[in-house]
Amino acid sequence: MPRKLRVPTYSLHRATGQARVRLDGRTFYLGQYQSSESHRRYRELVDAWIARQRSGAKVEISVGQLAILYLQHAEAYYVKGGRQTSQVHSIRSALRVVVKLFRNELVSNFGPLKLQKVRDEVLKLGVARVTVNRYIALLVSAFRWGVSQEYVPAPVLTALESVQGLRAGRCTARETKPVSVVPVDVVLKTLPHMPRNVGQMVELQMATGMRPCEVVAIRPCDLNTSGVVWEYRVDPGSNKMHHHGRTRIVCIGPRGQELLKRALPSRTTAFVFPSQPDGMTSYGTAAYRRAITRACEIAFGMPVELRDINKTLRGMKDVPPEEKEKLKKKMRREAKEWRAENCWAPNRLRHTFGTLARREAGIEAARVTLGHSSAVTSEIYAERDLEAAKEIVKRIG
Repeated sequence: MPRKLRVPTYSLHRATGQARVRLDGRTFYLGQYQSSESHRRYRELVDAWIARQRSGAKVEISVGQLAILYLQHAEAYYVKGGRQTSQVHSIRSALRVVVKLFRNELVSNFGPLKLQKVRDEVLKLGVARVTVNRYIALLVSAFRWGVSQEYVPAPVLTALESVQGLRAGRCTARETKPVSVVPVDVVLKTLPHMPRNVGQMVELQMATGMRPCEVVAIRPCDLNTSGVVWEYRVDPGSNKMHHHGRTRIVCIGPRGQELLKRALPSRTTAFVFPSQPDGMTSYGTAAYRRAITRACEIAFGMPVELRDINKTLRGMKDVPPEEKEKLKKKMRREAKEWRAENCWAPNRLRHTFGTLARREAGIEAARVTLGHSSAVTSEIYAERDLEAAKEIVKRIG
């Protein structure tokens, strides 16, 4: 008599509040415990597992099951500094579209035409062309991972890779505006309306060309202050290219040094620009950007009713709910348009610095000071870049 198949249970992981199931020695986290989404994920994974157990052979999985497995992998893999990166959010958004259309389709039947249908669905969301191409590339990456785990036949991946990205001027998707510099006079008008820490970070970015994630994470222990030009060795958790084996060193000249001297804490492991009084909690890049946006709203006169739409609507007690909903959508659209026209983001400060570096010493100077590179360079080239960067920041930083 064959042994009765025991189905793995749906259980609670108390530390995180997530549902989980253990299959073939691997733990799969399913999302918020007792949520409908977690139960759906559980059923899909267990159904595939039961089919494999009963057949005694590897059973094909559906697109929906592949999405769950790949998202589980992505949530564990795309982590930096103890936090999931924005890549996870992008992957989740891309998978949501393909699951909506082809949840029950076997992965072996998912070909280029179906991928193009997904692309058409993404286009309906009104996102930019580069975002459409990014979503499709992420979906192809999911199938590539599936091939490596023997969930997907290799020919399926080869076929999907034949789908080309949308080209500028040859599709209906909108184009994004290139990131532009922030005029110095605009920054100066905004500075008085920022919290002290945020204003110091803005000035330091302008003097060094740091990325927002680098300036919020700087600590005294990351600085080498022995030379004429200081060196900031970016922590791997904030280094965008650390997973490519590249070390990022930011050179800090006289102006940047003066800014830091006024802000350096006594504890070497404390953040120079903390979000909390204890000094051990840094600003997040999102909070940093929001603080700059709020300063722009004040500095450039955003209408009060658009700055806090919910508060404005709460004051309209005689307006019917359905009219309020229409008004809310209209006001949100107007607020978005106003911010797009009048607010600037911290990543644009790098472009301001890069433009100045290029004007002073050429395109190569801009490349080495901003830390740009097309490939992993040898130690000889890295050393040359560091010396060139030091010379530039002596003059402009």
